[in-house]
Amino acid sequence: MGNYSLDLLREQIDTLDMEIIRLLAQRMGHVSEVGYFKKKYRIVPLDESRWQEVLQSRVRRAQELGIDQDLVNGIYELIHKAALEMETVIQKG
Repeated sequence: MGNYSLDLLREQIDTLDMEIIRLLAQRMGHVSEVGYFKKKYRIVPLDESRWQEVLQSRVRRAQELGIDQDLVNGIYELIHKAALEMETVIQKG
């Protein structure tokens, strides 16, 4: 594999990273909408059973795709923490 191939592979990774960030921004936009919905109907930010369902389904999907489950679990823990913080701020606002 020559240097050109390495550069091309890195460029593809960079493109995928930008797509991941775009999707995270889109996801957080939906989280914001959920936060306002919950505020309007006086629903607490954390729904533990829903969170466990989401986490289990994402980890299961990772397993199906051969991705390290701990990696996906850690990523979703961070995403969930940020989402919960956003919903909490919306509730207080």
